[in-house]
Amino acid sequence: MKYINKVNEFIGVCLILLCSPTLSIAASTDILETAEDWIEDQWVVDSIGEAGISISINGEITHGDRLRLRYDYGNCDEARVLVPVYTMIDSDEILSLHRKRTSIIIDDIQGTATILWPKRFLSGYRFTLDLGVFDANDIKTHSTNFRSMTVELVDSSFLKISDYVDLNRNTWSLEGLSRASDKAQATCRAKSGDPV
Repeated sequence: MKYINKVNEFIGVCLILLCSPTLSIAASTDILETAEDWIEDQWVVDSIGEAGISISINGEITHGDRLRLRYDYGNCDEARVLVPVYTMIDSDEILSLHRKRTSIIIDDIQGTATILWPKRFLSGYRFTLDLGVFDANDIKTHSTNFRSMTVELVDSSFLKISDYVDLNRNTWSLEGLSRASDKAQATCRAKSGDPV
């Protein structure tokens, strides 16, 4: 009987030791098993999929256009920035814009983005702007220095985007982005098998 009690005690101690690091990591880094519900004007982890995790927030001008940062498994220190655009302009030419470049201005800085996945949506059309992949720490630093981010689509010599969009800009709050990014990165690392 004494032997059985010692074996049970040993198994109990082993289980505690095995579980403790996982429990302490999960508690300190907010590793998520499922996506969070959308909350008005707040950054949330909105997707935990097979290829990666994304965080998003609703737009301030076009509410349904959620600014999204996607962290791919195996590369959790970088995020792809995706901007959805909804337009009521009735032109099937929008469907031919896939992989075309367009000029943009982000907070007074000129750049370009790639148009992805144009499709009919509700009473108009929707496509996504791929702004590129950025270091997650740089994004978090930017979010602490600025309260919001505005993306404006502008005409250029290679694409007259005003032919395709009726609202050429949207703004998103950056408050809370850093916290949501930390949760997404911790979850991304845990699901990738990377050290947290």
